[in-house]
Amino acid sequence: MYLPGGEWFDFWTGRKLSGPKSFEPEIPPDRGGPLFVRAGAIIPMGPEMQYVGQRPDDELTVHIFPGASGEFVFYEDDGRTHDYEKGASRTTEIRHETRGGQLRIEIAAAAGNFPGAPPARRLQFVVHGLGRPSRVELAGAAQPPAWAWDDKSQSLSIFVGERQAKKKTTLTVAAP
Repeated sequence: MYLPGGEWFDFWTGRKLSGPKSFEPEIPPDRGGPLFVRAGAIIPMGPEMQYVGQRPDDELTVHIFPGASGEFVFYEDDGRTHDYEKGASRTTEIRHETRGGQLRIEIAAAAGNFPGAPPARRLQFVVHGLGRPSRVELAGAAQPPAWAWDDKSQSLSIFVGERQAKKKTTLTVAAP
């Protein structure tokens, strides 16, 4: 496998690699193949479903890969009709940057709407390759969010809880 120049993460193991580089990737037996993510990437993942509408779309896990700043626009519509052609959709900007030993993650207030749009979601962040934090803060919260560190994958899971779609959310993670 060849990785172009830059910092990369093995999505399955959390291992950080620098390119350019050619190598033979290690693939966990329960995965279909190698999956590498460039530093700065943001990957939102919803709940597992076999078809649109199988269950409420009220959970979101956002994977953050620091090492470069990143931006992502999360687009939603009802998934069933062509009403998006008439503007029935919603977008949410997600950004992250590292400055002065701190990772700042921001989810903007959602713009737009569509019938059936979830007004709120349970939100979790998974930060890869940053290191065990000394502090995690949620702006405007009386207490810090719950979080867990995984030594094996070198990842940090931050459990924000329910977040209103039309409200901005900002997290700050202080590196060790």
